[in-house]
Amino acid sequence: RFHLPKDDAAAAERIHGWQRAAFAAQLEIAARIGCPLVVHSRGAFAECVAMIAASGVGWERVVFHCFVEGAVEMAELARRGGRGSFT
Repeated sequence: RFHLPKDDAAAAERIHGWQRAAFAAQLEIAARIGCPLVVHSRGAFAECVAMIAASGVGWERVVFHCFVEGAVEMAELARRGGRGSFT
């Protein structure tokens, strides 16, 4: 959601839909083959968490890299068994 067009709501919603669909497809693959999930999220933490939680991906395999959220969000990741990394 970070780089969506700000002056064209219809285009922004269409692109956001593509982003959600692509992430959902990646979550399905990760759940199916049990691979780690590395997430780069900017401005979509709650949405990503909700999609991961619904996907069946094990939280012990989830890392939010380049973590830019705050202590509350990091605590939420830890509570679920996920991790965040800082660069």
